[in-house]
Amino acid sequence: MMIKLIGIDFDETLASTEKYFRQAEQKFFNLVEQAGASEEQLAAIKENMFEIQKRNIPVTGFGCSLGLKAFIDAAAEYVPELVDKNLISGISKIVEEARYSQPEFFDDVKAFMDQASSLGIPLAIITKGELHHQRDKLQALEAYLGNKNWQSFVLGDKTEEEYLNVIHAAGVKPEEFVMIGDSVVSDINPVLNIGGKGMHLSRSAAGEVKWAFEKAQLPKGVIQVTTLTEAADALNALIRAEKPPRQAQNLKR
Repeated sequence: MMIKLIGIDFDETLASTEKYFRQAEQKFFNLVEQAGASEEQLAAIKENMFEIQKRNIPVTGFGCSLGLKAFIDAAAEYVPELVDKNLISGISKIVEEARYSQPEFFDDVKAFMDQASSLGIPLAIITKGELHHQRDKLQALEAYLGNKNWQSFVLGDKTEEEYLNVIHAAGVKPEEFVMIGDSVVSDINPVLNIGGKGMHLSRSAAGEVKWAFEKAQLPKGVIQVTTLTEAADALNALIRAEKPPRQAQNLKR
C-alpha cells in the first residue's frame, strides 16, 4: 500500500521546546527552596514531581496548564506552610515564561521540509497540547520556513482515536500513513496500533531532552533515524519500496 500522508511531530522533532519545561521545573525548585523549604521537603518534591504531573494529565491535558497545576499541587502537598501570594505569583511567572519561550528549530528542518514537500505526498504537522500555544508554535514554523506546504492538526492527546480522526480528515487509510516523531508513546505506538507506519527520530546524540512520560521501549521493526536528514532518506526508500512494480509491456505487435 502506497504512502499517501506523512505525519510529522513538532516538539523535539522540528524544534527544541522540552527544555523550557525542564527549566521551569528547576526554577520552581529554586523558588520553593528560597521560600524556606527544607532539604527533605525539596527532595520529596523533586522525587514526586513526575507522579504529580502524570495524575494531572486527565485534568489539564498537556502543556503549561499541566505545569501550573503540578507546581501548585506540589507546593500545597509538601510545603503547605510556605504557600502564600508571593509563592503563587512566582509560580505563575515561571509558567508564563515557559509559555512564551520561542521554539528553537533544528538545523535540518528547512532541508527536510523541502525534500518532504518534493515527494508529492501531503504533509501534516501533528502536535498535541494547548490549542493557542501550539498554534503559536505552528505560526513560528511558517515564519521560519517562509511557506506553508503542510496541513496542521493540534490534538488534545495522541491517541489511536485522535490519529484515526486525522487520517479520516485527510481521506486516507491507516496503512497509507507514516508518522515521524521522537516519542515512542505518542508518535509510534498508537500509529502502529491502528495499522500505520512509524519512524522514530532520536536526537540523543545531540543532547536530546525527553520527558519521562514519553519514554518507552521501541517496538521491533520501526525505522530509526537520528536526524531529519536521515529521515528524508528513509522516507524516499520507504516510498520506493511501496511503489508497485511496473507491468511488463506487451511487445508483440
